[in-house]
Amino acid sequence: MARPQRPPRRRIAVTLILSAAGCGAVVVLAQASVPGGQGAPIRLMYGNGSHKKKPAALIQPGWRIVDAPAAVAPWSTGLADVSALGPRQAWAVGEADDIAGQRSVPVLKVWDGNSWRTDATPPLPAGVTEAGFTQVRAITADNVWIFGWGRRGADTYAYAWHWAGTRWQTTELGRSLDGVHAAVGGPRDVQVTGFVTAASGRKPWAKRYDGTSWKKVPMPAYAHALRGRTGKDLWGVGETKAGKPAAMRWTGKAWSLVPVPAKLHGHDYTLTAVLPIGPRNVWATAAVRGKGTSSPDTAGSALLHWTGAGWTQVVGHARTGAAGLPAADGAGGVWYTTSKTATGSRLVHYTPTGKGTTSRRAPATSGTASTLTALTLIPGSRSLWAVGSLAAASGPRDGSAIDKYGW
Repeated sequence: MARPQRPPRRRIAVTLILSAAGCGAVVVLAQASVPGGQGAPIRLMYGNGSHKKKPAALIQPGWRIVDAPAAVAPWSTGLADVSALGPRQAWAVGEADDIAGQRSVPVLKVWDGNSWRTDATPPLPAGVTEAGFTQVRAITADNVWIFGWGRRGADTYAYAWHWAGTRWQTTELGRSLDGVHAAVGGPRDVQVTGFVTAASGRKPWAKRYDGTSWKKVPMPAYAHALRGRTGKDLWGVGETKAGKPAAMRWTGKAWSLVPVPAKLHGHDYTLTAVLPIGPRNVWATAAVRGKGTSSPDTAGSALLHWTGAGWTQVVGHARTGAAGLPAADGAGGVWYTTSKTATGSRLVHYTPTGKGTTSRRAPATSGTASTLTALTLIPGSRSLWAVGSLAAASGPRDGSAIDKYGW
């Protein structure tokens, strides 16, 4: 895999205007001169011009589309996940579907600090006729994991592709109906879960990579989503064998259940995703079932917070569609999404400083709705990447989209 290259230094034109009253200064910064920027110039007021005062903080650009190649018939494309190491390194994965040929091929895109480009994908295992990538986790530029699925014959298998600096190593993880859910805690702690068909329905399995080999590990519940903070602090959410919501934690040797509320304000719910930020700072999103209906579009959304003593619901909204994809905002708050079939995703920002939540529709091109599949904070910043697909109201083809918040 080609490694992202450092882009050339870019100069940003700045116009300084001194006002007659108080010698105030206005900096006019062309947004188009910033990578990914577009639209009208940004005007920044810099106090009264005194050199003893620090300039005001730069205004963060809001959510906008930075990469949305047009869909080419008969192909339909969508991105499933994104992972960033910093402002100059990020990876996004997904798949492109040939509607006419009824097959899928994996997609890999790389951010080099200046633009997103399509990169060569890892080779598919022998006998695999179609495949797709569902998750990517970057530890370093020379240690990147991609997870996904591949069809061989009549069966679907889960796979892991590991980039170790010089070449891709491929591991078949076993049969699975929908690929795997993965958490990367470090170079020596990678865990995945999947599902296979069984006489009783769906039978889960889990495996752990310890830096040398993959081995089966027992889990106390069915995990629908995993997220790792360190090798000794991984979290999963899902459901028990009885169908009740469940949260679980890996502390280095084994998984154990973490108690969760039986109901949220009297309603049944499902935990959809988890975000561990610190040892006593964990967030989870939920879909809350309304009375008398099980439709995902009529579900409510909830954001829960765990501080070591238990879970607290900090946000709850009715009939928004399920909440999911939590990501840190770099300032103590959390971004997450809600989603409905017809209108796509909304981006919700929760700030625990008393401001509550703000919400906006995910960026979309004219005549489309955006369905987001992943959010991630860019380390060392308050900026985020989001990926997903743009679906047109007319026609079956979707196009992939990459959105950005901030610089």
